[in-house]
Amino acid sequence: MNVPMPVRLLALPLLLASCGGLLGSPSTTDPLRSEDADVQFMASAASSNLFEIQTSQLALTKSTSSAVKAYAQRMIDEHNTAQAALAALATSRGIVLPTQPAPAQRSVRDRLAAFPDASGGAATTLFDQLYGKAQLDGHQLTLDVFNAYLRTPSADDEGVKGYATTNQPIILMHRDDARNLPQPPSDATPLSR
Repeated sequence: MNVPMPVRLLALPLLLASCGGLLGSPSTTDPLRSEDADVQFMASAASSNLFEIQTSQLALTKSTSSAVKAYAQRMIDEHNTAQAALAALATSRGIVLPTQPAPAQRSVRDRLAAFPDASGGAATTLFDQLYGKAQLDGHQLTLDVFNAYLRTPSADDEGVKGYATTNQPIILMHRDDARNLPQPPSDATPLSR
């Protein structure tokens, strides 16, 4: 997949370290202050799950496409399941996960939220295209983070590695399925700014 350079450059900081201001009260292990690869990964995975859930909830009210809505409902269900498993891991380790997507993810979510509810016509078509692009790009970035984490020598928490190993093929499937969603024309204005 050809991800634009600015998006690629933002990928790891966005998904691994840009959870600033998103965490609850400090815990035994604060992902913002941690240099621990396992803790950073967990914060990144949580932000990604939340982004997929929240943008997909928007798709249920803003799209008229049955294919988009079916994909969105699947993302809500599967990312809620993944988030519940991640939350259990985090709780057992004294880690407080983000409760909102990372700032760049919130920006994309907020741009999607600005569209009117399903009214048909050009606005709905554009929403579907931008939602499809957000899902494709978001899952690719998440896949990149999961793959990088699994190759990181300092990733030594077997439970977290198990979570990543179990969910990596699911993210790959989500990314591949997102390719079937409507996509904006290649000359369209980027969603994230």
